[in-house]
Amino acid sequence: MRIKSGQRARSFVAKDIAGNTHSLQSLRGKPVLLSFFRDAACPFCNMRIFELTKIYPALRQRYGLTMLCFFQSSSDEISRHVGRNRRPFPLIADPRNIVYEQYGVEASVGGMAITMVRRMPLMFRAMFTHRLFPRKMGATMPADFLIGPDLEIMQAHYGRDVGDHFPVRTLIDSLEEMRGREMDMPAIIQPAF
Repeated sequence: MRIKSGQRARSFVAKDIAGNTHSLQSLRGKPVLLSFFRDAACPFCNMRIFELTKIYPALRQRYGLTMLCFFQSSSDEISRHVGRNRRPFPLIADPRNIVYEQYGVEASVGGMAITMVRRMPLMFRAMFTHRLFPRKMGATMPADFLIGPDLEIMQAHYGRDVGDHFPVRTLIDSLEEMRGREMDMPAIIQPAF
């Protein structure tokens, strides 16, 4: 069942590929972005991880954001592909879809068809840029959840196709809004990215 903004985030405990344990409860008091990806060799997933790797330090410094990225791959597969470069946030293997199911992340044949029509040129560019070729063509769509310090879902984004993630601009706007509420006044300064 899909989660909506305003609902309580669903509790979980999971280990990242380095063996560190993460739980939702341990993240109380800070904003959290949970991002759900497909396969670790997915070109779209790797493009998004590259994007998040670039912006995360600024988001962490400015807003105190913590990010956890889930993959339907094993820890070894994640280490070989998306984790081969050091990432500033945890990468979590969930090949049995335990946390995916808790958050209502689903497969969509229609979403795969949309991807093939709309994003094929981008997929080929990603495949050759990152030298990644998906081993399996699962139909799981990406999803992102921005969780507030009180563990309430601030934004829930279920991708319509394989490359459809929560837009970075929307993430920044949501973090500014959250920060403005915490400061009990509207945010005046817009981020420079």
